[in-house]
Amino acid sequence: MGRPNKTWPWLVQQVAARERGDECWIDWPWKGCKPEGYPMATRPGERQRSAAHLVLELDGRLRPGFEFALQISCDNPSCVNPLHIRWGTRQENMDEMVQRGRARGKEQRGESNTSAKLTNHLVREIRQRVAAGEMQKDVAADIGISRMSVSDLVRGVTWTHVP
Repeated sequence: MGRPNKTWPWLVQQVAARERGDECWIDWPWKGCKPEGYPMATRPGERQRSAAHLVLELDGRLRPGFEFALQISCDNPSCVNPLHIRWGTRQENMDEMVQRGRARGKEQRGESNTSAKLTNHLVREIRQRVAAGEMQKDVAADIGISRMSVSDLVRGVTWTHVP
């Protein structure tokens, strides 16, 4: 027989009681978490999975489809208060992440991305130069980026937020 499962009874009790209001539910009776801080839980007879998923199921809100992801309104990955969790599309989740300033790396647009080699001003300059007839390969060599990057800028594939 395995060790006792403290997670499941705690979740069932918390969701059923609903007496904790709008505060974050982070006082876990276990230590199982993903590296990003998202707690894991185990329903008896099932594999371990996201505690937030289980809370929404207990609350009667099944995942509408694979294209839906968890969205946590309090931005606390450890929280499983059903008032703070909802299903949303992955795009909604990404948009909310950017709006709230939680984006890192490739999710950040333009200059705010610490890996960006260009600035908004430089993007405008590149577009103007190509529009004036300068060859993309020459602009690319001058700026120090690939010709494909220049092509993507000019065609509006990248840096779409820069007019």
